[in-house]
Amino acid sequence: MQQFAGILFCVFLAFIWLEYYRRSGMSTHQSKVLLTSVFLLGILSVLFVDFFNYISNGLFQDPLDKGYANDFVFAFFGVALIEEFAKFLPIALVLLFFRKRFNDPIDYILLAGFSSIGFACFENLRYFNEHGFVILAVRSVTAMPSHLIFSTIFIYGFIQFRFKEDTKDKIAIPAYMFLAVMTHAVYDFTLLLDIKFSYIITLVIYFLMISVFMTMLGNAINNSQHFSMKRFIDSKKLTEFLLFNYTVLLLFTLVFFAFKVHSSLEFVNYFAGLIWKDVFIMLVLVFRICRIKIIPGRWNPIRPEMPFSITFRPILKGPLTPHNLRSFFIPKILKIEIKGERYSETYLNYFLNRDVFVQPVSSRKSFLKSRYKGILDLKMFLKGDESMYLLILYTENGTEYFYVKPKLEGRQRFGKRPIVALLRGPNLSEINEHYDTNDFTFIEWVVLK
Repeated sequence: MQQFAGILFCVFLAFIWLEYYRRSGMSTHQSKVLLTSVFLLGILSVLFVDFFNYISNGLFQDPLDKGYANDFVFAFFGVALIEEFAKFLPIALVLLFFRKRFNDPIDYILLAGFSSIGFACFENLRYFNEHGFVILAVRSVTAMPSHLIFSTIFIYGFIQFRFKEDTKDKIAIPAYMFLAVMTHAVYDFTLLLDIKFSYIITLVIYFLMISVFMTMLGNAINNSQHFSMKRFIDSKKLTEFLLFNYTVLLLFTLVFFAFKVHSSLEFVNYFAGLIWKDVFIMLVLVFRICRIKIIPGRWNPIRPEMPFSITFRPILKGPLTPHNLRSFFIPKILKIEIKGERYSETYLNYFLNRDVFVQPVSSRKSFLKSRYKGILDLKMFLKGDESMYLLILYTENGTEYFYVKPKLEGRQRFGKRPIVALLRGPNLSEINEHYDTNDFTFIEWVVLK
C-alpha cells in the first residue's frame, strides 16, 4: 500500500508541473505526442546516470567527511554534470529528428521542462524507496522545480543563439551549459554543508534560481510567435490550481507520516518543519511562477534577485490624528510583495482591443457621470515595467483619450468587471520608459465591462 502511495505521489507531482505548462498556454501549440515522448525519455535518462556511475566505478567519492573540496568536486562532476547531460539527451534526440517542429523560443523551454520533470519523477521515486514519505514533501517543492530550473538554464544558450538577433556567437551555448552545471553543483554543495545556517544559504540560492528561471521563461514568451499582448494567462486560476494540488500533496505526506510515527513529539516536530519550511517555500514558488509579465520583443537581462521585495514603512506618517489613529495601533511596518505582474494587471489583457463600457464606480461627484462606450487600445510599460493602458472613449464631446491603470489594493473587481483608475496624462507620443504614475493625474475609479 505504501509503495503504491509513493508511486502515486511522484506521478501526481509530475502531472502538476506538466499541467503548469499547459494551463499557462505554453504547450497548446506543440505536439502532445512529442512532448509526452520527451517526458518518458526524461524518465529513462536516469538510467544514463546509473550507467555512468557504473563505468566510472566510484571515480568521484561520495561526501563522507572528506572535506569541502571533495564535496564540491563530487557535486560538480559526480552529480551536476552527469545529471544535466542526462536530461539533455532527450532534448538532443528530439531536436535531431524534429528540429523544424521546434522553431520557437518557448519550444526549447518546453523540451527542457518535460525532460527534467520526467527525470525528477523517477528520481523522487528512488528517494522514496530509500527514505519513505518523510523526504517527499521537501523534494516536491525544491528538487522537482530545481531540476526544471537547471535544465532551463542549460538550454537557454540555444534560445539566445537561435532567436536573439544580437547573440549569434556559439559561445552562448557552452556558457549557459556551464552555468547550469555550476548552479546545480553549488546548490547541491550547500545541501552537503554541515555548518550553522547552511539551510538559509541553500534557501537563498533556491530563491535566486526561481527569479533566473522566470526571467528566462519571460524572455522566451516575449519573443514567441504564439504569444501576444492579447493573450490572457489566467494567473489567478493557475495559482489556485497549484496551491490546491500542492496542499493535497503536503497533507498526503503528513497523513502517511502520522501512521509511521512512534511518538506525538516526533509528529509535532515534522508538522512544524512542514509549516515553516515546505509551506513557505511552496507559497513563494507558486505565487512567483504564476506571475508572468509579457512585454513583446523584450529580452530582459539575466540577473539573480529575490522573487519578492521587502518594504519597510514608517509606523506613522506625520502627526497623530483621528484619521491615522487606526494605522498607529495596527501598523503595517513590513510589506512583502511577490514580483511579477499581478492578476489584476494580467486580467486587463482580456479587454485589450475590444469594445468596452466604462462606468464610474460612484455616481456622486463623478467626472464621467454616466456610462460610455470605448475601446482599450494599447498597453504600455512605464518606468519599472509598470503597466498602463490607453483608453479611447466616445462621449458627447467626441472622441476623448484617457489612460487607465488596474486597481492593485482593496476591492479590485465587481464580479468579472475590473476596477481601474481613470487618468489624464501626457500625449501618447511623449510617453516612454522614463515616465511613471506620478506623471499622470488621477480622475476617478471606473469599471470596465
